[in-house]
Amino acid sequence: MRFFWIFLIGSLFVAGTAVGQVSVNVPGYSVQVDTASGKTAVNEAGVIDSDVEIEGITIINDKLFIDGVEVRRGTKVYTSSKSKKTYKIQWGNDGNISVAEK
Repeated sequence: MRFFWIFLIGSLFVAGTAVGQVSVNVPGYSVQVDTASGKTAVNEAGVIDSDVEIEGITIINDKLFIDGVEVRRGTKVYTSSKSKKTYKIQWGNDGNISVAEK
């Protein structure tokens, strides 16, 4: 489980360095990233609205979403209809999920 949180926060940090802003909602953890552009990421609690447009990879409660579409557990290769990108997925134990763009 510890590896999952390290992977999750590390992934968000890497994504945040490209964009310059990260918002993380993980109880008990606080993430703040300062970049050269002056943007700061903070930990915010909240709910994602049902009409929000999500791009990229999201893992919430052991469920994988790519570009806002839930990917069924056991799927090994997924191509997004939105971005046309293909992803290789490895499903681990205890909710660990590894996703890489092909």
